[in-house]
Amino acid sequence: MTKYTIIFLVLMATVSAYIFHENKKAGERFLNENNTEDIIIPVVTERDHVLGKTSAKITIFEYSETECPYCKVFHSRKNDLLEEFDGKIKLVYRHFPIATHPRSKEEAVATECSYEQGGHSSFWKYIDEIYRITPSNNNLEETDLYRTAEKQNLDTERFTECMKNRTPEDKVESDRVGGGIAGVYRTPSFIFHKDGQKKTLLSGGTYEQVREMILLLLIDER
Repeated sequence: MTKYTIIFLVLMATVSAYIFHENKKAGERFLNENNTEDIIIPVVTERDHVLGKTSAKITIFEYSETECPYCKVFHSRKNDLLEEFDGKIKLVYRHFPIATHPRSKEEAVATECSYEQGGHSSFWKYIDEIYRITPSNNNLEETDLYRTAEKQNLDTERFTECMKNRTPEDKVESDRVGGGIAGVYRTPSFIFHKDGQKKTLLSGGTYEQVREMILLLLIDER
């Protein structure tokens, strides 16, 4: 290795260290400016739909609805995040139907009717399929809700009765109200909660923005 090669490598290491330090400072400034300690988030219960390890340092509360095209895009890639940050994040899905997509509330009820038959695994299987097939923007046909239930081998009579009685509507409304109290007003929105302390709200976030936020929160561990 020549003298010039050594000098070059030292310079590169110095520059890399400087860039990392500046990025870390910028990230910390962003988190401090957007950290909202007074965000009130309903505690996670066994009724919540959660993906990821319970011991994860970062909890991401996702407020979404199935007729939102941006929610559809994020939902299709959520497993990429869970795989990349395995053990470091967990995702809590909460319903946030909005007035401009009136069908989203009915669809949220349908996902919970699925849960009532098969628990969380049934919920995720059902909602994954709804996100997959919906054209978004209030264009999913109501018949698709029942067709999906049948396709997933749910008891269709029980499912129809659940939809008729709207038994799980309280859960959907509780999610929506809780999101509103926390400052959510659009979809998808994400609340990041690290180590039970820092809380950061990202409104209308994309997959890339969610990923960047996770990297910022984990910057001390890199």
